[in-house]
Amino acid sequence: AAHTTLGNALSALGKLAEAEEVVSANLAACTEAQGPDHRHTLGTKLNLGLTLDGQGKHNEAALIYAEVLEIQRCVLGPEHRDTLNTAMQLAGSALARGRNAEAEAEYRAILAVQSRLLGESDPATLTCAMNLGSSLLNQAKYAEAEQVYATNLEHKRRRLGSSHVDTLMLEMNLGSVAKERGRYAEAEERFAENLRVKRECLGGEHA
Repeated sequence: AAHTTLGNALSALGKLAEAEEVVSANLAACTEAQGPDHRHTLGTKLNLGLTLDGQGKHNEAALIYAEVLEIQRCVLGPEHRDTLNTAMQLAGSALARGRNAEAEAEYRAILAVQSRLLGESDPATLTCAMNLGSSLLNQAKYAEAEQVYATNLEHKRRRLGSSHVDTLMLEMNLGSVAKERGRYAEAEERFAENLRVKRECLGGEHA
């Protein structure tokens, strides 16, 4: 427990290389004491992946996520929250490495399960949909990205309000899509409205 706390503290401080050493040692101890398939061991291994991701070591992190995901699917089942969370990390790693088609496929699979189990307006579902939109945008699939973002925006407005940072980010993304599709007047209108809300909520200096 002390090693886990220390690793988390180092990560929070941005000392990721040191955190990696601590978490790696903790993982070795957990694996020996509780076995490779124990939930605590898997959680520690996932933390190691996150620490690697934070250092830009996306390939190493992806390997760890894939290993954890394979075990979780067998032990916990493919629709368990922990399994879905690891699948999200793996998809995020693919997105960070520019493997957008791979990320898109993974996000679509996760989103289908989350929408059915949690509902379309659940925060986890909305986060997944947002990331799916990013993977589509990166592939210049503008029409599909716009549809995903627009649906997500409706849920975010109802759940969080028009001035929430997540809602504003989606408005910016939709503005970017409109610009890419040649709808410059619409894009300008979205950007201007976004700026107005930010100034109103945060003040001119923040905007």
